[in-house]
Amino acid sequence: MTQFDAYFDSLKGKNIVVLGLGVSNRPLVRLLLEFGCDVTGCDRTPREKLDEEVLELEKDGCRLSLGDTYLDGIEADVVFRTPGMHPENPDLVALREAGAEVVVLAGFMRILTGHFISRWEHKIINIHPALLPKFGGKDFYGIHVHEAVLEAGETESGATVHYVDEGVDTGKDIIQGIKDIGEMLK
Repeated sequence: MTQFDAYFDSLKGKNIVVLGLGVSNRPLVRLLLEFGCDVTGCDRTPREKLDEEVLELEKDGCRLSLGDTYLDGIEADVVFRTPGMHPENPDLVALREAGAEVVVLAGFMRILTGHFISRWEHKIINIHPALLPKFGGKDFYGIHVHEAVLEAGETESGATVHYVDEGVDTGKDIIQGIKDIGEMLK
């Protein structure tokens, strides 16, 4: 079993909440469902305004909690949050107080405050779109990471899942997925 498989396997039996069902979080929900995880997708968008792709997630086993009361009655062990959600957002604070164990940042392009990190010490995980420690830090986000990898003439790239500390992309690596750039560009 790979480290990747082991991590997602370890989430089975936990109440996993994904805050926000935008385009960047949908593949994550699918992956969690494929690993047999118990997932609730929460979004302020009312059901009648959702697109078909989100409704497909429900058909595949994701519970949906929608509209203005989207967090009412939600219990979480693990929280995956939407890109752009501020770390001091009352929804995150409430979930932490309700016992959530982990926050996973996926596509989140902000630097967290030391205050927030200390409240979630060793419980914040980031998915960075490059192999760390190369191509990490405050200037390496979004498309800038990929441009830098190509400009450096690297033959491999990938993603790194790491713990978040008070530095930028400096936390301990959990796992890296490495791919040949030539294969990715085909």
